[in-house]
Amino acid sequence: MGLVIYLIIAWTVICSFFSLQKKLPGVINILIFLTVQIVQINMFMIIVLRLRYFTYDSELMKFIVVIIHRDLILPFLLLIFINIISVKKTFRARLSYSFFTLFQLLCTERLLSILGYIHNSQKWSMLHDLLFDLVIMAISIFTAVVFMKLYSKGQRIHCDLSDL
Repeated sequence: MGLVIYLIIAWTVICSFFSLQKKLPGVINILIFLTVQIVQINMFMIIVLRLRYFTYDSELMKFIVVIIHRDLILPFLLLIFINIISVKKTFRARLSYSFFTLFQLLCTERLLSILGYIHNSQKWSMLHDLLFDLVIMAISIFTAVVFMKLYSKGQRIHCDLSDL
């Protein structure tokens, strides 16, 4: 049952991303996706294997649900977030969409716990989920800003060379 729920959530999120009118170029979206994947997989592994704040269920179907969340839902929600806040001009609109994205991330993570796919220890709480999501959102914003500066710098150099 949980696999079907998370496949529907992943399908909805991925379709939403691809139907979104993107502000950022495709290269930037791919680089942000890969960077977010590297960072959040490493953060998950540190939290799970080193600190043992929570554990995954060892049953195959339940583990697949966690992987779908970690490798599809989380990064695509962050890509939607980055593309929308790059379009929005007012601080209020950016802040409201930031809260909406944070709410979506917290709901999908809480659903993993409710369905029993993640077993929380006494050390892990909703506050830790909130902090993890805020950190990963900040990292994705920082990554987008850095890659956009590099991309625009590359475009200027390319245009200058083509004038020769």
